[in-house]
Amino acid sequence: MATSTMSTQTTNQLKNGEQIRVTAETFPPDAREEAAKRLATGGDLEEARAVVNEAIAGIARSIGAANANLEATENAYASEQADDPPVRKQRDDVYAELAQRWTDVKTQIARRFGTAAVREYGLEGELPATPDALSKQTAVSPRRAPSGG
Repeated sequence: MATSTMSTQTTNQLKNGEQIRVTAETFPPDAREEAAKRLATGGDLEEARAVVNEAIAGIARSIGAANANLEATENAYASEQADDPPVRKQRDDVYAELAQRWTDVKTQIARRFGTAAVREYGLEGELPATPDALSKQTAVSPRRAPSGG
C-alpha cells in the first residue's frame, strides 16, 4: 500500500488548534480573576473562580479532543488511496465536527467573556477552509504568555 503524508492544510489546522488550546490552558490568572469577579457580582467569588477555571479547562479539552480526532482521521486517510471515497467522507465528517466545535467554543467564550474575547483569540467567523486563511486568522490573535502565579 502506498503511503502519503498528512496534508499541509490539516497540519496547519492542527498547529493552529493546538495554539488556541494552549492559549485557553494558559489564560492569565489575572484575567481569570477578573472574569470570576464579573460572574460573582454579589455571589460567591470562590464558586465563580471554579466556574471560570472549569469553563476554560473545558474549552481546552474540547479543542484538544477535536484536534486528536482530526489528526487520527487524517493519518488514516493519508495511508489510504487519495481517491478512496469512504475515507474522504470520514475526513470530511471529522472536519465538519471540528467546525461545529469551533462554533461551540466561540459561543462559550462569547457568553462567558464577551464578544471582544472571540475577536481577541482570532475566532471570528467560520472555521477557515484553507491553511492560509486559518493561519492568517489565528496569527492576528495575541500570544498570551502565562503570568507567574
